[in-house]
Amino acid sequence: MNKILTISLLALFLILSCSKDDPPEESTTSVDVVEDGKLNILILGTSKSYSSTSSEFAPNKIAQELEHILSQDNSLELDINVVSEDIYKSKDIDYGLGQAGTVYNELHFSHSLMQYYY
Repeated sequence: MNKILTISLLALFLILSCSKDDPPEESTTSVDVVEDGKLNILILGTSKSYSSTSSEFAPNKIAQELEHILSQDNSLELDINVVSEDIYKSKDIDYGLGQAGTVYNELHFSHSLMQYYY
């Protein structure tokens, strides 16, 4: 159901964003916001899926392809730096439970940016 909804919304966006009447106007906004002559892009993803029904989002492959695409763009006169960060990690966490002071140890996995910093 979610995949059908996602595909439908994507198709609707593509249809609405296409304009037959007017060519797109050239952007006057510079991508060099800091004005240091560099374009730095960070791509976050996880190499392991949190569910058996969904696939992982490997950021390193996306970063390589994006850097290749941007390096072919002659209109960008900037140093391009695309970095990927895999936010998946696992960590043993000790926690106490109950009044007896029993300590348990569990292996926790992080798949989100919030968990990554935990």
